[in-house]
Amino acid sequence: MDGFQIFLGGIFVFGGLYLLLETVLNVNRTFKSKSWPQTTGIIQDSKVVAVDNDEGVSFEPVVTYQYEVGTQQFSSRCVYFLGVGFGYPLPFFSRRLVKKYPSGKRVAVFFDPSDPKNATLIPGLNRHAVYLLIVTVLIGIVFAGAGVLLVREAFT
Repeated sequence: MDGFQIFLGGIFVFGGLYLLLETVLNVNRTFKSKSWPQTTGIIQDSKVVAVDNDEGVSFEPVVTYQYEVGTQQFSSRCVYFLGVGFGYPLPFFSRRLVKKYPSGKRVAVFFDPSDPKNATLIPGLNRHAVYLLIVTVLIGIVFAGAGVLLVREAFT
């Protein structure tokens, strides 16, 4: 029995399960956002940011907007759930999203009535979120499965 292999397998299993749990919670919030009330907001900044990491360069759309609920002011970068902090390998996709939300534009902002700091411009699922959801679920399953195989092999 190899202790390191069991440890590594455990990390893979828990990492994969954590990713799956986070995905389920985000999907739940995504569906709930369809019934959230809306207010008007203003796009403060809209740009494409090149992010250079170990996998290469990705292009992330960063759209910042302000909105008001009651007398409180809020700021958010969430355009759609399941897509925050997600970059694209080609700048075209990010530019298209940024072009849709230019600085100064008035937009509908959908906010969580129980926690108004949670808001989005596009409620519910959209095609980008569905693609990301599928990839995230597959990665979670692969990680958890690989972890189970590592632990199982360590005991045989």
